Amino acid sequence: MATLKNTIAKAEKLTGTKIVKDEYNQYSFIYKTRIITFYANGTGENAESHCFYSESLTNRRTTDDRYSDYFPGIFHDNLGQAIRFIDKYRS
Repeated sequence: MATLKNTIAKAEKLTGTKIVKDEYNQYSFIYKTRIITFYANGTGENAESHCFYSESLTNRRTTDDRYSDYFPGIFHDNLGQAIRFIDKYRS
């Protein structure tokens, strides 16, 4: 698993913008037509990034159906996988 510090640095280098952290300890940034979110596991220097999720900017949490299995996003194993997916299939 990648460290949180390395993941944030890679995302900021890729996008040229600061990564936003919300009140739920969720980090997010926009890449092309998608928003990528992830969480921190742990605190301080030992924190790791996990639970990478990408979704369309137009569908952002508006079409989730909590009573079914429909969620308009995709989970990824790591940031690199999310970026490669967007570059290959969603550009």
